[in-house]
Amino acid sequence: MNFFSILRILFLVLFTIWAIHGVITLWRRRGAWRGVLYWIAAVVVAYVGFIAVIAGPASKFIDRLPGAVVEVVTMALAVGILLALCEVIFRAMDGPFPQLTPVSVYRPKVYRLAVWLIGLLLLVLGVRSVAPEAWRENLGIAAGLGGLFIPMGLWFQHYRARRFDYGMAALMANPWVHWEYPDGELENFTGLDPRAPQDAWIGPAGLIYVGDFAPWNLSVYELRSAVASMAAPARITFSFKKTGFGNSTAEDVMRVAIPTGRASDLATIDRELRAICPRARIELI
Repeated sequence: MNFFSILRILFLVLFTIWAIHGVITLWRRRGAWRGVLYWIAAVVVAYVGFIAVIAGPASKFIDRLPGAVVEVVTMALAVGILLALCEVIFRAMDGPFPQLTPVSVYRPKVYRLAVWLIGLLLLVLGVRSVAPEAWRENLGIAAGLGGLFIPMGLWFQHYRARRFDYGMAALMANPWVHWEYPDGELENFTGLDPRAPQDAWIGPAGLIYVGDFAPWNLSVYELRSAVASMAAPARITFSFKKTGFGNSTAEDVMRVAIPTGRASDLATIDRELRAICPRARIELI
């Protein structure tokens, strides 16, 4: 069994896991969401149809191509179909993107990461072309794994960045409250970016605090608790469950200062958060 055969098996395993997870998630939802299952079925049929074409009518042409070219093209199309399936599943879980112009805060970071990773992959391929014969197999394996996992990781990071950029724009267009902090009011709070706007936005789309955004209930980021404390310095402690690539999870905590004279806003935030995040622990009043 050669390396590309192992990659195909790995792809099929990942494809099956994502498909089963998506079908179960969508089947538990009601209404129009179940219609997305038809799109997932279309993706599966497209992939099976592609395999049938290259094994049938197109086989004579493909037989004339170098084996490595066929393997690379097949894997590239397979990864593309897998990522399309992932996009469908995540959009079904999180809903449509807001119909507005997004800000450009998180996506440029992903683009810079993509340049570095693709450059690294090209470097490995370049080294392989001039390396001694004994090294080429291992470098080829490294390049193949990079060609499989780098697109998947970048797609995941870009999906999250898109959600965050659209969420920030939606929040600033429709907040519940917008707090602005005078000079010195945040001196007891550490880890804040002094170059970012010294304010907080809280609304249906999430929370922006001194330039950092957190949505309430995305599949990759979900509010777990919001607890207010009026002991100096007055603050709301937001705790989020953050899901990373590979389904790893971590806790993210944001401590948001309550400006002087704005404690009356807590009743509004408490009421609205309880409606949007019924599973979260909300204790603001």
